Amino acid sequence: SGAKYDGVVHCTVGVSWSSFRPLLSDAGGRVIDITPNLWAILRYILHGVTFSKKRLVPLLVSPNKADLEFLVALLRDGKLKTVIDSRFPLGDAGKAWQTSIEGHATGKIVVDTQS
Repeated sequence: SGAKYDGVVHCTVGVSWSSFRPLLSDAGGRVIDITPNLWAILRYILHGVTFSKKRLVPLLVSPNKADLEFLVALLRDGKLKTVIDSRFPLGDAGKAWQTSIEGHATGKIVVDTQS
């Protein structure tokens, strides 16, 4: 779509930084990696040293009640939004999986368990 984002949550393995970089706003977008590995941490250090505006940020946390309540408040106040690529009924879960493994989704793929 050509859309640029201030932040992207990276929640899978096997997708490189180069896949996200073009999606980030030029003003300083961030990719928050919730599945970081050694390479993610090294890239984070490199971005700090080079003063890069677009950064990969490894997230190493243990969720707690206060943090989860903070996220709920952001959602409730409309300050945090989820981008949904597509929705499928449970009967079409196979199509949802196929969409996922094709790797072209630009948001979450939702499988609705209720009619």
